[in-house]
Amino acid sequence: MALAATVLVAVAAIAGLGVYRAQLKAQRDAEAARAQGMATAIQEMGEAGTRSAFLTATGSGPVVAVVTTHGTDRDVLPVGLHTNGYEQIYVVWGLPASGTPTALGTFDVRSDTTNDRRE
Repeated sequence: MALAATVLVAVAAIAGLGVYRAQLKAQRDAEAARAQGMATAIQEMGEAGTRSAFLTATGSGPVVAVVTTHGTDRDVLPVGLHTNGYEQIYVVWGLPASGTPTALGTFDVRSDTTNDRRE
């Protein structure tokens, strides 16, 4: 009986370590994707003709996303945005000095830290 209990505990420990390893790998992969996205955004910001904007939730709050445009290409790099559900979308608004705000595009923030434009 003691041997069976010991084997059961060992199997449970091995299974637990396997799950923990998978979670760590998923976190590592998500951080690698996030770092790659940041490196790409920084590289794009340095290209001639690229315009960028650092977005905040409030006028003086922390940066939550970076938008870069080059010609007709627009990219959004989420920095501090929460993952949105399938029933929600994020909208990037253009705010002219005078006039009406204009929706420039929509995007999603997924749990793997990638973003998908919906336009």
